[in-house]
Amino acid sequence: MKNIVTRPTKQIYKNYTKEDFKVWNILFKRQLKNLNDIVAEEFIVALKELNFRAEKIPNFIEINNALKNTTGWTIKTVPNISPPEEFFSYLSKKKFTTTCWLRSMSQIDYLEEPDMFHDVFAHVPLLSNKEYTSFFKEIGQIAMSVIDDPIKLKKLQRIYWFTIEFGLIKKHDKLSLIHISEPTRLGMISYAVFCLK
Repeated sequence: MKNIVTRPTKQIYKNYTKEDFKVWNILFKRQLKNLNDIVAEEFIVALKELNFRAEKIPNFIEINNALKNTTGWTIKTVPNISPPEEFFSYLSKKKFTTTCWLRSMSQIDYLEEPDMFHDVFAHVPLLSNKEYTSFFKEIGQIAMSVIDDPIKLKKLQRIYWFTIEFGLIKKHDKLSLIHISEPTRLGMISYAVFCLK
């Protein structure tokens, strides 16, 4: 039987440990280095707009204040990956679900489930981008119209997966990643960008 880990449902900033800050710092610096020339400019701009940096784990209160002032979005803390019905329901209300716990140093290179680094570093910055959030809200609203149809909902999950989780964008004849979250995915996605050029 799989061990069930109880995860927090609210960010309590003072509870972050030195290891948490170290993990955030290492992953942030690594991903920023990996992003050169393969990620959309909008993602880099969004990181700066929300003042994301290696030395500081993002504070959800500060993020929500910034997002409310730019796009009207907020983040909603959840303990683990949300079931599709819950996830899409929140999207339709301009809320993005995110965890607030970080992987351990022993899991620095890969984690099976999304942690805060995956959720916050990869997805939250673009919540400050109106075009991106318009798509997000729209997909949430479409999901709510098919919420009782498991086949259609599954198809919508796949659209989300291949546009947001592994999405590419073409701008000014240049193909870029929408974002990158997991170090282990970088090679696969970089290859896709290279092959499509």
